[in-house]
Amino acid sequence: MAKNRSFFKSLRGKLSLQMLLISLIPIIIIGLLVNLSMSDAENQASDSVDEARVALESDTIGAHLAKQAKQMSNTMETWMSARSAQARAYAVSPVVTTVAADASNEVYVGAANTFLMDQLSINPYFAVVTVTDATGMAVAGAFSAPQSDRTIIPMAGISPQLMAPPPDGPGGMLSYVPSWQALMASEYDTYINETPYFVEAAGMYFVDVTTKVKDASGNVVGAVIASTIQWPTTMGQAYAGMYPDSEVLVFNREGGIQCDTRSWGLTATGVQPVEVDANGNPVQRWFDNDAGTLTSPDSIVWTESEKTVRDILLNAENEIINSGFFTTSDGQYIVGYARDANSSLYFGEQTIGYAGTGQLFMIEQPTEMAFASLDSLETLEDDLADSTSSMTVTVIVILLIAAIIVLGIALWISGSITKPIAQLNDAAEKVSMGDMDVAVTVKSDDEIGDLAESFGRMVAAVRFLSEDDEEN
Repeated sequence: MAKNRSFFKSLRGKLSLQMLLISLIPIIIIGLLVNLSMSDAENQASDSVDEARVALESDTIGAHLAKQAKQMSNTMETWMSARSAQARAYAVSPVVTTVAADASNEVYVGAANTFLMDQLSINPYFAVVTVTDATGMAVAGAFSAPQSDRTIIPMAGISPQLMAPPPDGPGGMLSYVPSWQALMASEYDTYINETPYFVEAAGMYFVDVTTKVKDASGNVVGAVIASTIQWPTTMGQAYAGMYPDSEVLVFNREGGIQCDTRSWGLTATGVQPVEVDANGNPVQRWFDNDAGTLTSPDSIVWTESEKTVRDILLNAENEIINSGFFTTSDGQYIVGYARDANSSLYFGEQTIGYAGTGQLFMIEQPTEMAFASLDSLETLEDDLADSTSSMTVTVIVILLIAAIIVLGIALWISGSITKPIAQLNDAAEKVSMGDMDVAVTVKSDDEIGDLAESFGRMVAAVRFLSEDDEEN
């Protein structure tokens, strides 16, 4: 009698599993190779994106921002050099040299006033131009007078603020002005104060360009004091319009804010303040609207990028700070910075003895915007990741379907092999029990069929011998 075995211990089970493994192993190997290939492509794409990001940061975006900062700084130095040349041109004008040497003649004074007013009309870059004699007394000048409609028109004569008697003004005596004193003590003919001074009543910085006035013999007979304005509010608006996708910050020599575009935003109607106070004045970090004074740099909350650039400025040993760039530690911003100097200009443009404005320009841009050109590569990376996942799922599904099909085929094939063997086994069991009438009907044209025929002949022979013994 046939033994009861589990399927996996039976010949049929063993044959079925062997056929299943033999059929699935190539599919599994192919699936693994495809998956590895897709994963390798995904990793290469990821590495390419990272390399492109680094290259874009160092060779393109960062270098471009640093170049922009240098261009802005150089433009400021060039602009200040032009103001120096303008003031020197005033100083050598005959009407100016004449009135500086002799202000007693009203005709000379009137001519000098008219000349300077005409110059302000042509080049309105100075707010006040004043001519002094050798003692520092104001003798002629012109100034830009603000109008009710917020326009400014040049006026002939000395600014009323300069002529106001103490304590409201200096009474026309300008020898107290630091720039005048520095000029007269200098070996050079032109002096520009390297640190702008802030006039709280006006809410703006002033830079004095002072130039010696000499007579035909080369004797100093007076000076020209030309005060140009650097208004942080106007500068912030201008740079916000020029660089709407970036933030621009200009530090003065002491690390204070000279310009800050964070207070301004570009709208459909132009550049507008991000926030205004109860009086409609823009809220800006560098100025305390309530107190009407500058905000101390120590009380300003600096961002990481601002603090980094400010530290570079305050620790600089040279006037020129080479352009550079960096990415913030959180990877959110890429920052460029630079500070040029008067010595960076062509020799003919330089003002001898003048170091420069001392202003360091910083421009930063969100990395999300700076690296927008990498979106296509990152999309490719995502597509490859999705394709890898899809391919993995597809391979698994194919393996499951193949396993079911192969298992069915294996069971059918193994059944065709093991069924005749089982029949022979049953017949052998019956013969062992003395049943010689067993008939084995196995229709198979292979070795199993041969075995069945041999078994039949063997049973017939045993039956014949048994019958012969019984007759004897």
